[in-house]
Amino acid sequence: MAINKVYRKLPTRYNIIEVKFIGDKFSRKRITHEIEKIRTRIPNKRIQVLLPYENWKPGSWFEDKEDVSLFSLLDHYDESQIPEGGGDPKTYDQFIIYITNPLVYEGGCNPKKDNGLNDCFYQCLYYAYGTFSKMSKVIEKSEMLKKVLGLQRNDLIPVSFIEKVKKIVRTIAINIIGDITILSKSKAYRKITFVLANGHYTLAKNLKRIETKSGTTKIKKPLIYQENGIKNIVTLYDGKSFKTTTISELRKLQSKSIYSEWCLILVKKSYKTGIYETLEETYIRIHDERNTFLEESKKLGLSIDLFRHYGSYEKVALWLFELLSKAVPANELLNPIEAQWISNTMLGGIIWADNEWKEFGRQYDETSLYPSIMQSAFTFPIKKGKFQMLQDFINHRGYILYGIFRAKVEFKEDIKMLFRYNKHNKYTHIDLFRAKELGFQVILIQDNIPNALI
Repeated sequence: MAINKVYRKLPTRYNIIEVKFIGDKFSRKRITHEIEKIRTRIPNKRIQVLLPYENWKPGSWFEDKEDVSLFSLLDHYDESQIPEGGGDPKTYDQFIIYITNPLVYEGGCNPKKDNGLNDCFYQCLYYAYGTFSKMSKVIEKSEMLKKVLGLQRNDLIPVSFIEKVKKIVRTIAINIIGDITILSKSKAYRKITFVLANGHYTLAKNLKRIETKSGTTKIKKPLIYQENGIKNIVTLYDGKSFKTTTISELRKLQSKSIYSEWCLILVKKSYKTGIYETLEETYIRIHDERNTFLEESKKLGLSIDLFRHYGSYEKVALWLFELLSKAVPANELLNPIEAQWISNTMLGGIIWADNEWKEFGRQYDETSLYPSIMQSAFTFPIKKGKFQMLQDFINHRGYILYGIFRAKVEFKEDIKMLFRYNKHNKYTHIDLFRAKELGFQVILIQDNIPNALI
């Protein structure tokens, strides 16, 4: 029997084409076959099938790579609820399909929050990096991201553009869940997950990361104090007036610092003169430091206000680390063997003395060494190492492998004070590099058990 096909655009939804099949007995297998032929001729479409029961019953919408969805009573009722002889018919004398363009999954923001600029995708990236200064230069501003993607300033960002973003943001793997699921194949250690829901991107929280209470949304007022342990009194200064209290009362204030309106600042003692600042001098100094810190950090897109962090540089450091490591997964737990290897390498710094020395000595400290290390491309282990058996701690390209090694280091009496020998024969790559610099022979121990943790 000839099949008639009637085409029309839906009267109320012009973006949907209706095709009605009439003139034959259509089994569910035959209906699926007819739809596959249409998908071959017209790819990249979104399709829905309607079957005649007491009225037209639709299946779910499906796209190119998805299975054909046909309505079935068994999807809605238990088999025991369907009377004998009921159920889905074996054939249908007609059926309808709807054809439209596939959904464009894209996200923007609430116009009330970003003036209709639809920057929530950028805001998620910004949050993952912590500051624009850590982002790729070509996308460090929201308008620059839109431009590099070839979008207008107010456009939503479709998920189809994620591949373009991945080529720019190579240091972070981006997953998307919610209305659509896209899992990144990137091997980047940093990972973030965007949630696309109701046309809006948000960043999924890393629930395994512990959040510190090192910052507050409210700006606290500095309260300067100086303790007198002998008299058991504390003098307080708020910039206007002085007040005296006991040390026990001060401890109560310190224990409630999270909820207090004050950030407590202790007066400093000069390392050169041994003289303490006055309360007024401390008040002026902490404001000067706060203003300078705020001004300089704004250049990096951070706006660090010391008074949002209890006036403590330690808490600023914690907050900053947390801010800039949002995309870093929680650390893996150390196993006992790995922990023992690490413990065996911790011997402290080089200590040496010449007991016969009778001349003058000098005491000094490399005060700039630590900041220098922190600003360099210094690396830290953040996941479990692998035990291996190697011939050398330098690879075939001439690069030093990062890790801990079981090795024998040549002993030289005349320059032994320049190297810290390890009785466990376990050395970090830094130790062995130093030994090489000094001209020592370094040999990894070969005894058929792992000699490297990298």
